[in-house]
Amino acid sequence: MKGDKQGAISLTRREAVHIGARTLLSTTVAVLTLLTLLVGGPAPAADDEGFVSLFDGKTLQGWDGDERFWRVDDGAIVGQTTPDNPTQGNTFLIWDKGEPADFELKFQHRIDTDWANSGIQVRSQRLNGHRVGGYQPDIAHAGWITGIMYEEAGRGVLARRGEKVEFAADGQKKAERFADENERLEHIRPRGEWNDYHVIAKGNRIVTKINGQTMHEVIDDAPQARTSGLIAFQLHSGPPMTIRFRNIRLKEDATPSNPTSSNPTKKVVLIAGSPSHGYASHEHYAGLKLLGERLEASGLPIETVLHRDWPKEEDAFEGADTIVIFSDGDGRHPMLPHLDQVAKMMEQGVGLACLHFAVEVPKDRGGAQLRDWIGGYFEMHWSVNPFWTAEIKEFPDHPVAQGLRPFALHDEWYYHMRFDESRPPVPAVGKRYRTRQDALLMANEALTPI
Repeated sequence: MKGDKQGAISLTRREAVHIGARTLLSTTVAVLTLLTLLVGGPAPAADDEGFVSLFDGKTLQGWDGDERFWRVDDGAIVGQTTPDNPTQGNTFLIWDKGEPADFELKFQHRIDTDWANSGIQVRSQRLNGHRVGGYQPDIAHAGWITGIMYEEAGRGVLARRGEKVEFAADGQKKAERFADENERLEHIRPRGEWNDYHVIAKGNRIVTKINGQTMHEVIDDAPQARTSGLIAFQLHSGPPMTIRFRNIRLKEDATPSNPTSSNPTKKVVLIAGSPSHGYASHEHYAGLKLLGERLEASGLPIETVLHRDWPKEEDAFEGADTIVIFSDGDGRHPMLPHLDQVAKMMEQGVGLACLHFAVEVPKDRGGAQLRDWIGGYFEMHWSVNPFWTAEIKEFPDHPVAQGLRPFALHDEWYYHMRFDESRPPVPAVGKRYRTRQDALLMANEALTPI
């Protein structure tokens, strides 16, 4: 490298760091890099009551769902299945701007078909694609379902209409009835009329009201209890149905006991290349498995999904905030056949991190893209990769260096990267100490030896 351009590639939401060690340093810096990539979006404006609108009445901005089933019509979100367009399994429209903990949620819903089964997910988690699991105050066309508390992909029915239910720390359930189930049903308006829905979540307690009438109360201290999570609307599999939602408003409790409400869970897609270098060398899958475990153990709202080679599933990147690739590079880079797909994700603000050999791509196929997406790349006959012992003694004031301590490590280090010269110089992760003989052995006239 020349001058100060040694070590890490500059880091923004769409850029990621590369440190040329394939062992502990790569994993440590990758963890720190990903944490800086994961940022949220702006909050909507508040109304007079302290509530904020989650729906602009015109678009699905801020919501993530299968476009085959969700649209906006006449100021309302419409969820619809038809005989020609059924859903294979339950599908959800997910609010992707936060994971509230303590809050009040208000909205109106209207069922337009003879049959309907829906609900509002709160304090939930994304399972895969547009599937979520967690607490679901229920909505249905009639019968015992509407107004109950259900746990999607979990414990099933938690409380029926008119019940107060407590779950102890050992999971034991205690239920008591505060209202007649059928009497509460009389307060729910029929098909074609709007109903007012109100969910209150505070600590371990969730209360649901419809048209001002309390439908159920759940106090949950069981091991499965969740204290924060996603908001989403459900379309249940089954007969054709149409349901509408409007006036969707949220008021969060801004007390310190609500630390995750402005820190929504971020999805990191990890892509491991095929084995190539023998046992304990370039351990792509094992290295990313370790990285994923460390990220999820960090205590921060991060979920990881690990793939061997480039994923074939159509929904593999749905909801992704960052992609991490640890693989062989050059012409064997798994990203090369998918550059157009990655370009679309980069335009949407998804982050990208390439580790070690994965920063090397052909100059005429991927080089320009990596310079744009992560700030630089390893260019054959320009960059060099000697094995030597690097002593890293000092670190810059930069997010990717947080938590690092001085060390010495013998490994394959990458130098003289092809950076995007139109951008400001990137900071060095640490000062390197290399002999003149090392530089001469690189046999690269473009490299200025130290």
